[in-house]
Amino acid sequence: MQPGYERLCCLRCIQPRDHNFQTTCVCRVPKHLREEKAIECVHCGCRGCASGD
Repeated sequence: MQPGYERLCCLRCIQPRDHNFQTTCVCRVPKHLREEKAIECVHCGCRGCASGD
């Protein structure tokens, strides 16, 4: 298992083609690095599944 993928809400959140900037979903960003504290994935409703949160 790759570091940072211990917790994962769904596979769609790590597919770059499904997101505007060709990267992973905002729910994958650790809370301490987010500008907005309240976020939610548009695909599955996850509020944060980054490892270490």
